[in-house]
Amino acid sequence: IIHYQKAIKIKPDLSDAHQKLGNLFQEKRLLDEAVVAYRLAIKHDPDLFGYHYNLAQVLLEQEKWEEAVFAYQRATELNPNFPWSYYSLGEVLLKLEKWQEAAIAQRRAIELNPNFFGSYHSLGDALFKLEQWEEAAAAYVHASELNPNFFWSSYNLGQTLLKLEKWEEAVTTYQRVSELNPDFPWSHNCLGEAFLKLEKWEEAVIAYQRVIDGYKRIKS
Repeated sequence: IIHYQKAIKIKPDLSDAHQKLGNLFQEKRLLDEAVVAYRLAIKHDPDLFGYHYNLAQVLLEQEKWEEAVFAYQRATELNPNFPWSYYSLGEVLLKLEKWQEAAIAQRRAIELNPNFFGSYHSLGDALFKLEQWEEAAAAYVHASELNPNFFWSSYNLGQTLLKLEKWEEAVTTYQRVSELNPDFPWSHNCLGEAFLKLEKWEEAVIAYQRVIDGYKRIKS
């Protein structure tokens, strides 16, 4: 840090030194200082997308959503082929409850990197909020296929299938969720709901009993 500060003192417009100083501040969790350093790097060299992206990442950690959106958008303008800018932009837009914009960002991220499960999952979340159930279900299926062990994609898929009244598929999905995370009572509750719709009373009772057992474990 001292090395870069000395370099900046000699040559204040040395954008790379500000950038590297920002990196060091970020590593040390000095986020306010990192933001200042990245903004100075941008001031002296505003057309390097990496400066904007790194600034956005810190703003994301600080939960400064609106500022992060602006920084990510600037990063996508300067480098429209970097998928992580769109993915992170979509995540922040979800925080701001801008569902349509979040979906657009994640679709672009998927175009650039179709093998990352997180973009499909985030897209599913945005589409779920938009009540576009079929598209949301398809997104969650893709996410689950790419990362079968991330149980949230399967759980959210189950929630979507309930909205679509696809009870048999919901049962299969929630059973998968229960395998991935047997101590998560909410999946058993939803499984019980699906069994009730199918008039499978005994299975529903077993599922609801597992909900009760799960809550007991949580409280203990």
